[in-house]
Amino acid sequence: MSEILTVEVRGADAAAQRLERAASELSGAPFQSGVTDAARLIETAARGYAPVATGRLRASLTTEARMKSDARVVVAVGSSLAYAPAVEYGGRRRRGRWFLRRALADQGSRVLAAVRRMAERMTWNG
Repeated sequence: MSEILTVEVRGADAAAQRLERAASELSGAPFQSGVTDAARLIETAARGYAPVATGRLRASLTTEARMKSDARVVVAVGSSLAYAPAVEYGGRRRRGRWFLRRALADQGSRVLAAVRRMAERMTWNG
């Protein structure tokens, strides 16, 4: 004797629409803004680790986010000062101070957690 199993799925269309909306939100300006805010945790920590002679290096630290064509958000934390890489990595006469690397190591898990929480809010609170 053969038995027939019938399954009814309710709300599949609504769920599909919600997923489509979440995908567009996670690749748009609100997501870029949220990721930038999270990366500022690294910037703030780097200011604390940066050596101070004149204060220019600390004052020059910025966070910048860019949307890539494949919908990725790339965030950069750093300085545009010409001597910033030498302070970070060192040179012939000085060892590196690693102020950015230490900031990332200290704040990386907090940044990831903040991005995860923001993505969850954007995805499921719509």
